[in-house]
Amino acid sequence: MTTASQRLRYADGISAAAYPAAVIGPISWQREGSLWQAQIPTSPLAAGSILTPSLSLLENWPYDFQFELRAREGCWPLPKVPSESGSKAVSGDNKTVTPMLDCWHIEKQLHDVAVHVRCAAATRPERYLLCLTSRSLKLTALPPPPSQTVHTPRPQSLSQMLENPRTASRICSPVSLAMALTGQRPLPPMHQILPLCLDPATGMYGMWPLAIRAASRFGAIGAVELLEDWSLVIASLQRGRPVVASIRFPKDGLEGSPQPATSGHLVVVHGIDGDRALVNDPAAANRGAVMRRYDLAQFTEAWFRHRGAAYILAP
Repeated sequence: MTTASQRLRYADGISAAAYPAAVIGPISWQREGSLWQAQIPTSPLAAGSILTPSLSLLENWPYDFQFELRAREGCWPLPKVPSESGSKAVSGDNKTVTPMLDCWHIEKQLHDVAVHVRCAAATRPERYLLCLTSRSLKLTALPPPPSQTVHTPRPQSLSQMLENPRTASRICSPVSLAMALTGQRPLPPMHQILPLCLDPATGMYGMWPLAIRAASRFGAIGAVELLEDWSLVIASLQRGRPVVASIRFPKDGLEGSPQPATSGHLVVVHGIDGDRALVNDPAAANRGAVMRRYDLAQFTEAWFRHRGAAYILAP
């Protein structure tokens, strides 16, 4: 059956117990020369969907990995994580599948689908979380905003605008990641997080699987998830863990935001209070202005309408 929505998560027992969503079970890692590799079959993928992979390893630092989407219709690799400086972006035919930096856009229906991962690590992965999620790139109907009140201890406030002016406008992902990590442990120094989130090939800081890899350096297992509703967010908040949300909205689409509009920005969700989303927004001009109470319906639109990407972390 062709489907847009899939949630395929594989982990060892300890990591599975720590993660706030259902895990299928462990995966069979096979030695391939100097690499560890695995292949994950999926259901056929529908046209108009997006598929995102991520891999998080503990106790194997440093490590790198690369995903490849395979189907009856062809093969489409994503860039290596982290990429190699000077490497060229992976390109596709843009008619069947469009490989992006951190996901695939499915243009035509795919059959006999599997995702292959090759991982370079000194030893077999023992503590790991491998996640593949897909959904429609754009939802035609939004989920209703949740009616319950739930929150985590408020993460430490960080403003990306107080960092190096040459990069301040581009580092919402690592700054949001740092704030999300403060919910479980002391604040990682920004001078350590920023290089780990910098994609060498493109100079970008917002590559999703690279952020998840960076979190593992500080002891947090995690995954990129493509969400369609608030259920996993609530489950994470109930465990005391904030969630990093990838949002986008048109001019005046999110009242009270420090940005009038954005085609892509990351923030930290740490609670729901009535009709308000409790959010740390790193685009604020100073730390005192980072905490925001966004209209829940507007925030639901900004987050879930397009992609619905999130970083879900666990200790």
